[in-house]
Amino acid sequence: MDLLTFVRTLWRHRWWSVPLLAVTIAGVVYVAVASERVYEARADLVLIGPPGPPTAAELEADPALASARLDNPYARAFDPTVVTEIVARVVAADRDRGNIPGGYRIDTARRYGSSAPLIEISARAGDPDVAVEQARIVSDRFVAALASIQAVESVHPRSLITTRVVDAAEGPREIVTQRLRAILGVAALGAIIVLVAVTLAQAIAEQRMRRRLASIDPFGPEPGGSTAVKQATPTASRT
Repeated sequence: MDLLTFVRTLWRHRWWSVPLLAVTIAGVVYVAVASERVYEARADLVLIGPPGPPTAAELEADPALASARLDNPYARAFDPTVVTEIVARVVAADRDRGNIPGGYRIDTARRYGSSAPLIEISARAGDPDVAVEQARIVSDRFVAALASIQAVESVHPRSLITTRVVDAAEGPREIVTQRLRAILGVAALGAIIVLVAVTLAQAIAEQRMRRRLASIDPFGPEPGGSTAVKQATPTASRT
């Protein structure tokens, strides 16, 4: 069935198709206008590894460095992905205890490669200001958690892995994918219902036509309604 035939079929059964199309359009408009909007704010942090072993000049300037514990187990093989995962688990524990809000994400910045020391912290909420505030809270907690896991190891301040804010609570921007999915879902459901309804109406119409044709007597009266019987013309006979 080509498009023109389908449109003709829709119009032929417009008493079914037009109301259903109107309901579908109304549903799409309602979802587009009334559905909840979601906003995302993002904060970017960069991990800064500790410097190398102290030089002779530094030891001379600060002799206490010679006996200080400068070994940082998290900096032996400085992998931002591993450090981020460890700190993210500490932050998640705070979330589970209700100390920080949920609806956030902590991950390394994939756009710079998995080994880049850049951390992306994003938070989503129905209000843009709330999303910004939640991103800031999670960012601050990430910094505090990084410091706490190193404090347990009694790491000297010189050997600490630190952070620096690159973008503080960037955004917010609206996430339209969820609303778009809802709109497409309503439109697809409406299209399926219209198609099923028109197909059913067409099948009913064809069934009625077949019954009507089957009820016609092929040997019955002519279409003009005449019941006269044609008589053969007599022919002359020889005597």
